[in-house]
Parts: sequence; structure tokens; C-alpha cells
Amino acid sequence: MTKAPLRSADVAVCPVTLVNSPPFGRHKLASLKSGGFADVVQRSSDAYCEMLRRDPELMKGPLGMRRIRFFPRLGARLIQEQGGSPAVIYDRETFSFSEAITYFEFAVDNLVREGL
Repeated sequence: MTKAPLRSADVAVCPVTLVNSPPFGRHKLASLKSGGFADVVQRSSDAYCEMLRRDPELMKGPLGMRRIRFFPRLGARLIQEQGGSPAVIYDRETFSFSEAITYFEFAVDNLVREGL
């Protein structure tokens, strides 16, 4: 299966502009500076799920299970819904700076590794 084509409103193709594009964007950086850590966690989780939705092959087989298993479990959990699409369940509403950074770095690392 091929990856869905990128549109201008999607996650940036170039890693250099990734943090300046949705869903990361300047809002995420502003959220970090202002203490909106839950927003950072949600945007990072959304970006990671979007990557998995674009390339469903990433969720298949043993490697797919590892993608779920290695998702940070610091108050948010990645699950695979019955239809096979990824979703995040938030166990709480507040997050610390270090937790937000953990989710942010996890998402950026994986998006860059997959070429998004």
C-alpha cells in the first residue's frame, strides 16, 4: 500500500519545517513556553497517529505491535481500534514539561524516520 499524498495543510515533508507546520506548528512551541503541556502532548500524539493512518503497513505485524508498545505511556496510550486505525486514550488532563517533551521528541523522531 502506498502512502497518502501530502497536501499543503498536512504535516510538512521536510524535517526542517516540520516544527513550523501543522500539527506541530508555532502553536506547539508557544504551548511549551506558556505551560500548555497537555496541548503539546495532544498535538504530538495526533501527528504520530496521522503518520500511522497514512501508511497502514506501519501498524501490521510484530513491528506494528512494537509501535504501539513503545509509544510513551506517561498519561496517554496508543491503541489500535477495531477497524485497525490508531487512536490515543488520555488517562489524565494535565502533563508536565518533561512529559510533553517526551511525546514531542517521540513524534518528531518517528516522523523524521518515516520521511514525513
